[in-house]
Amino acid sequence: MTKLPTNDSPFARSRCRTLAISILATIATLAMLAGGATAQQGPSQVRLTEKQIQQFISSYKELAPLYRELEEAGDNPSPQTLATIEAAVKKHGFASFEEYDSVVLSVTVVTDGVDPDTKQYSDPIATIKQEIARVRNDKSVSAADRQQAIEDLDATLAKMQPVEFPSNITLVVKYYDRIVAHMQ
Repeated sequence: MTKLPTNDSPFARSRCRTLAISILATIATLAMLAGGATAQQGPSQVRLTEKQIQQFISSYKELAPLYRELEEAGDNPSPQTLATIEAAVKKHGFASFEEYDSVVLSVTVVTDGVDPDTKQYSDPIATIKQEIARVRNDKSVSAADRQQAIEDLDATLAKMQPVEFPSNITLVVKYYDRIVAHMQ
């Protein structure tokens, strides 16, 4: 990966978001393989409730290994794996995998914009656009490294979604430390 000067820039923080993006890609794969209505359209954001966030937190440690198992299975997960995941999300209070999928997306879209130190939210799309402009003008980095960094930022930007429900920001920030602690 391209080395840029470290200055705790949004670019450096965006690298940490790779994990969340990877989790969302896995969840989308699961939805397609499960054949639900969400599989055709992808997950959609929902207006979060405290109960959903608490359910997400309590379910994460159980579901993360199942998603790794799903990734390892590639395009051919066993029906048992799919059934185990569906049972796990229901055990944690979700009506279906589709509901869980939408909650994960809604939480992740907000956590992408929360500064881990200050717990303040700022729009990651705007931040990445500003970082692209900064990298373009940074003559202390070689042209090739600048181009690679811009490509990396553009790829990250293409995967970002705006927060559809501003009330989700307040709830996710309230539970941010617990969410992050359970995801590690």
